[in-house]
Amino acid sequence: NNPSVHVVTKYGPNTITFTIPSDSNVELQANGVTYELGKANSVELKGGSSLEISNCQSPGSLTGTIIESSLSFGVIAGNCETSAGTFECGSTNDVESSSTDSAAEMLLSLEYWGREFITLTLPTRQSKGYVVVTAGEDDTKVFVAQAKSSDNVELSLAQRGQTLQINDTRDPFLLSSNKAVSVFYVQRSACTSSGNDESAELGDTSVTMLIPSQLFYYSFSW
Repeated sequence: NNPSVHVVTKYGPNTITFTIPSDSNVELQANGVTYELGKANSVELKGGSSLEISNCQSPGSLTGTIIESSLSFGVIAGNCETSAGTFECGSTNDVESSSTDSAAEMLLSLEYWGREFITLTLPTRQSKGYVVVTAGEDDTKVFVAQAKSSDNVELSLAQRGQTLQINDTRDPFLLSSNKAVSVFYVQRSACTSSGNDESAELGDTSVTMLIPSQLFYYSFSW
């Protein structure tokens, strides 16, 4: 919800071209210009400047948007603020929460997308998480191998920028593909407190980028 993308460039003039998925259900306007869905939109940026592609009042998504340019650039993607729709644990009753926060990540360029990922799981959480996979090329096959099961699942992404969602995150799994993809883990809004249940999880949606195994290394610090 409330999608927001910022493109930042060091060099200029830099022509930024972005294509928003035709099914994103997001209307974007800036400086009197309405950006078309499913078609290439171009904006020229000066060096050291940024472009905001956002609709902070929209329930839609910009996931699957393709951004390219004549010179190198960086992208920060996420949302303006989460409007945390929470629910009672063990219930399907939605409850609107007043809690809001920003969930955004600096993205990897397509050059560093990968074909193999190991997902995470948070077994002590009451609320569910899910994995979002985005295709970097047409005709992408995604394979899911569960760690505690012999069942392997094959999924298809027909077009570049198309996404799929994997909801079964009870256990970590190996995700591989025949072409480069990006993978994010999304933790849903938490359960609301019901009665005297002090263990209920209150909070906002969080987003975590999963790094492909070819970028693993021998030492880390944080």
